[in-house]
Amino acid sequence: MGSPDTQLPEQHENAAAESLPRLLVVDDQPANIQILFEIFHRDCEVFIATSGIQALEMCSSCLPDLILLDIIMPGMNGLEVCRRLKSDPATKDITILFVTAQENPEDEAVALEAGAVDFITKPVNPAVVRARVRTHLTLKSQADLLRAANEEMNVKNHDLQVTQNALSEKVTELEAILKKVQQLEGIIPICMHCKKIRSDKDYWQQVEQFLSDHSQARFSHGICPECVKEHYGDLVLREKLSKAGE
Repeated sequence: MGSPDTQLPEQHENAAAESLPRLLVVDDQPANIQILFEIFHRDCEVFIATSGIQALEMCSSCLPDLILLDIIMPGMNGLEVCRRLKSDPATKDITILFVTAQENPEDEAVALEAGAVDFITKPVNPAVVRARVRTHLTLKSQADLLRAANEEMNVKNHDLQVTQNALSEKVTELEAILKKVQQLEGIIPICMHCKKIRSDKDYWQQVEQFLSDHSQARFSHGICPECVKEHYGDLVLREKLSKAGE
């Protein structure tokens, strides 16, 4: 494998590189890059940037999982790089650890306020820096899984809401149709002699059949006094006379 100062993303030939976490080392000193490269190249897909501008360009083309970022660099320093990455929605979730020779607590506070999650002092202890990077990669992986699960849940909730709204609209529509079907409207053609009613299908029906088909009404059959006199007048008269004779 080539030396770290010439190592570019497209030059990785490791077949398993795609499954390895992507680690970006940003430092203007080749010796520091070499140390970090030797510590991580077996466990991570290591990318190298030697300036703040180059680091931003690499992050825009291939998002790293974690950045080991020096603070003191010519041109754009590490603090400005961190602030720009954290202000960009596309890169704000990248985990950033500062690796610097500064040991002042105030400097560490400024670095953390800029958006970094950890502060490692030089010269680095291989075991310590490896452990911290592993811990933060694990935390990032868990955060990514949680974020993906939340996004999936939001999509499902949105789809469910759309379905519920569609069902609600359909129920309202069906209720309106049912109400209209159950309500007699307009002019009803009825025979002036037999009193049958012409249906929508041009059939002539008895009144009770028509009303049953077009409403929720049900009928019980009886006979009114006028019809009794008209159709059963003789029978009623004989029954009255019979009772009078008794």
